[in-house]
Amino acid sequence: MRRTRWNTRPCRPPGTRRRELFRRSFTTGLRDPAARVRESEWRCALRAVRDAVVECVSCGQQTMTEPGGNPPPRDCWGCGARLVLPPRLTVTAPPPRTERHIRLRRAARVRAHHLLPAPTRYDRSDAALVAALVEQPEKPGRFGLANRSRETWTGTRADGTVQKVEPGQAVPLRSGLDLGGGVRAVVRTR
Repeated sequence: MRRTRWNTRPCRPPGTRRRELFRRSFTTGLRDPAARVRESEWRCALRAVRDAVVECVSCGQQTMTEPGGNPPPRDCWGCGARLVLPPRLTVTAPPPRTERHIRLRRAARVRAHHLLPAPTRYDRSDAALVAALVEQPEKPGRFGLANRSRETWTGTRADGTVQKVEPGQAVPLRSGLDLGGGVRAVVRTR
């Protein structure tokens, strides 16, 4: 069981999106009900934070990184080592085009809400599971995405050929996955 250590270092300023939501909530939103932050906005911002959590390779502590494409370098809150960021999966939902960034740490999961442009629910149950990061049993240290949905995906190999990924099958991490319904997934190294 992992022990929790309280962070005694000074808090870093929150990300730009969360900072703006906080400012709206506790300045203009206090006096103007129309300017208040909706619950759905908070949920969306906090979901992005959850998808940006990574594990320190030195001590194993979970650390939040900045959500989105290219977060600034950051040190682990537990041991102070520089964080090594795993690849991220960029899921692009159909119009209105919405991108979700998921850090591919060992416990990474893609859920149904990641595929929707404007989700009304953030279901974290197994029923909402679409994909899971899995280690290839014949090649330890190599990972892929397992199709946990009911739909067949298509993937584009490096040579340009198309591969079908049936439910229950896994595909190596690579660019160019079509998760069905117009949703595309691309693996990026940073």
